[in-house]
Amino acid sequence: MPLAPGIVDAEDTREVYFAEMISRLEKHTGVENLLSHVDYKRSYCVSNFVQDYNAYKGNAYGLANTLKQTAVLKPSIKNKNIENLLYTGQLTVPGPGVPPSIISGKIVANELKNIKTKNPINKPL
Repeated sequence: MPLAPGIVDAEDTREVYFAEMISRLEKHTGVENLLSHVDYKRSYCVSNFVQDYNAYKGNAYGLANTLKQTAVLKPSIKNKNIENLLYTGQLTVPGPGVPPSIISGKIVANELKNIKTKNPINKPL
């Protein structure tokens, strides 16, 4: 369960949220005593992302989620400094999620086709 930046990320807070999630799952599935079926549990939250990845405010998505990194302001698929280095995935245009990431891959594939057409295989890129 992701937390918004600024919410206290303490172990006891994580436990409260975990208990709430278990309770909701029991309610929606009709399964009783779901917790007794849990064999292993590990929480990984905002402070872990900050510690392990130096992620801005513990953001799991990689970008800062500020206005300057949303919509058309996301990083370009083309590297500004290295010719023919292209990026694809959730951190580029069109954005996060499986469908946009797939679309991003298609955009980069088309761009690579254009590069190859402009630069035949006999010439180094």
